Formats: sequence, C-alpha cells, structure tokens
Amino acid sequence: MQYTHDDRLREGPAMVRLFTGFPLAEAVRRELMEQQARLRSRREAVKWVSEQCLHLTAVFLGELAHDRIPALCETLEQVAGRHEALVFQLAEPGFFGQPGRPRELWTGLTGPLESLSRLVEQLERGFRLQGLVLDRRRYRPHITIGRVRDGGEALLVAHLANGCLPLPVRLDHLVLYESRLAPEGPHYTELAGFPLAGTT
Repeated sequence: MQYTHDDRLREGPAMVRLFTGFPLAEAVRRELMEQQARLRSRREAVKWVSEQCLHLTAVFLGELAHDRIPALCETLEQVAGRHEALVFQLAEPGFFGQPGRPRELWTGLTGPLESLSRLVEQLERGFRLQGLVLDRRRYRPHITIGRVRDGGEALLVAHLANGCLPLPVRLDHLVLYESRLAPEGPHYTELAGFPLAGTT
C-alpha cells in the first residue's frame, strides 16, 4: 500500500531530481549524529549531512520529467511487495577517495547484504525497462554522514576508527525522494513510500 507525503507527487515542476532509498529510525539517526559530533571537533572542512537527510540510498535516478513519477512508483510498489523487511547493524565507518584526500564519509552496514543487493537489482531492472539510464557501478550500501570540502586532511580518516554503536537498522519501507540542491546542502522530500512485504 502506498503512502504519500507531499502534494508534489501530483503536481510539481516539469523536471525533478529523484532517488530511491530507505528512511532510518530515530535511534539510528541519533547515533549517526553522535558520530558526526565526535568527528566535528576534529575537522571543520566537512559539510555534514543533517539529521533529517540521513538515509540509505537504493537507486539514484537523477533529473527526470515529473510525469515519470507514476511509473516509478509502480516499480517501487512491485519490488517492495516481493521482499520482506531487512535488519542490519551499523558497522565500521569508511570513506570514498584517497586516504590523504577523503571526499565522502560514511557508515557501513552488516547483515543480509546479498538480499539488499537483489532488491536494488530488481529496482534497477524495472527502471531500465522504463528507459532510464542508471549508474552501472556495483552497489555499495552505505549511509553518508559528511562530504569533505577541498583541503580535507588524512587526520580525519584516522578518527573514523571511533565508529558507531552496533545498533539494529531495520529497512522496511522503500521511498521515492526528491532532492533539491541548496548552498547549505541538499533538501530531501519523501514523495511516496511503499512498505516491504509483511510490514504494517
């Protein structure tokens, strides 16, 4: 069953920047904010992800015509109905980029990663059947907590070893998000959500 959050699902600008993903429980977001706070005191050259924007991305769709949204929702609903909720734990943090020049800081997950990858593959297959061109890089599930500005230092990477508490992360809803870019950072709006099988 679909739930909607925003009138922009029905009416909106001609083009919208979209991605699909999973929202995170409040306790998980709080723990990730604690990790940010520990790192924040070490280095200022990072644009931190706000608590309300923390999520796990499934598929980035990019800039698309607004009238594509109904077909995207059909694919999301179909795939969500084939998979039961997945439970992970917060794992060791990491980064993308070189150790001397990290560009993105993230927290990983441990758990049924193969099941999550299958779900994402089914989403990608459905979206490609609609004619979408998607990134073909291997899916690497992670929760982005910050993006390093130019001049970030290797010292920041060393402090990632502090890590997070191994809290459970339950993924039970697939969401279609709109991303609106702004100087202070992106804003994400949940346009529509679809519970995974067995989720009320």
